[in-house]
Amino acid sequence: MKVNPLLNNIKQISKGISFCAVNVNPKYRGNEAEDSDIITQGLKRFKKADVQDKLRRNNDRYSNLTKCRDKTESDGFWYSGQNIQQIQGEAAKKGSLAKEQTAYAKELKAIAEQNAVVVQDIERQVEAREAARIKELKRLASYRNSSYLNDKGFDRIAGYDREKEILKKYFISQIENEKRGQKAIVPNAVLFFGPKGNGKTTFATAFAEEIGCERPIKILTLGANIPSICEKFHKNLLSAAKKAEEVYQQTGNRQVIFIDEIINIANDKSTILPELEDFIVNCADKYHCIVFAATNYPLNIALPIDTNENIFPYIVSVDPPDLEDKAKILQYYLRDKLSEPAEPRDFIEMAQMLKGKEDSEMGAYSIAKIKEIVTDDNPSMTTIEEVKQRIAKSSPNISANSLEDFYDARIKLMQNEVI
Repeated sequence: MKVNPLLNNIKQISKGISFCAVNVNPKYRGNEAEDSDIITQGLKRFKKADVQDKLRRNNDRYSNLTKCRDKTESDGFWYSGQNIQQIQGEAAKKGSLAKEQTAYAKELKAIAEQNAVVVQDIERQVEAREAARIKELKRLASYRNSSYLNDKGFDRIAGYDREKEILKKYFISQIENEKRGQKAIVPNAVLFFGPKGNGKTTFATAFAEEIGCERPIKILTLGANIPSICEKFHKNLLSAAKKAEEVYQQTGNRQVIFIDEIINIANDKSTILPELEDFIVNCADKYHCIVFAATNYPLNIALPIDTNENIFPYIVSVDPPDLEDKAKILQYYLRDKLSEPAEPRDFIEMAQMLKGKEDSEMGAYSIAKIKEIVTDDNPSMTTIEEVKQRIAKSSPNISANSLEDFYDARIKLMQNEVI
């Protein structure tokens, strides 16, 4: 039977629209006997252009749906419960992976936050070090501009007239007599003791300059309880003494050998006590030098310093500065720092403030601490009122226990008529 082409297209339209779930009048699905009526009704209902357009679009949609169905059937997913479970399993795995990725992202975020804190802390430390470096540079610049750096001999020490007089009377005067060709008995050694920071090293330098030395020959003591270290110290000591003798033969100037913290080499565990004692006793005659020893703990020295066989003819205590010495120290270190004129009474008032702090806190200020208050922490110019404010905020650096130990040693040595 010959089928009308137009009718066949209309049937295809009906099928395509039905497949796509579009409502179509059932009468367009009739038999051949009704073809002419269907054609007539169809032509009446649709314009020719609309029919052709709908035919083209529905054919395309039907073709695409058919291809999609064929593709899913060929891949084995069409109406397959097993494949649906596989898809669900893969989706579950993807969900689990997503959770893991989320947790990993949170962990990375926490690490990043920790790193940010560490970076900030490092930046703060760098800034603090840089600020400290700049402050130190300013302090050094101010320190270099201080006129007291040019002072030599006893001019570099403010106050402490008693200690200066001992060195002048018993050492310097004898050396001067020796240089003039007069009879002289130059002592072999002197021991300075006192709390830390009270100028023992400065006294050694000033004393050496007073007798014509450029500087004292310093011998380091590094806790010499080990035999090898003791032997090395003794070797260095003899080498320094030979150099001192050479200088004396060339210039006629005696040299000062400075042994700081002599307790490190002269304690009861030292292995060179006899050699050390022999050297100190004979150094003035044999090597034409003077031993200037210093310590914070004189009673712990394992040498005869408190008997008639004393190897140190003179032992000098360096006390914390009294009121008069405090005023002189303040005036000495503030002479290039004050931006305004100052009267002697101003330094007395500041010294009294220091004394008041000592009495209230049961301690004492050393020379080094007073210098720090005035200069080290304050590189720029200052006023008297600012210095007073810094004194009010400060505290003594020599504790009550250290003071007690110092004065006990001082009393005991005085009873033996050593000082």
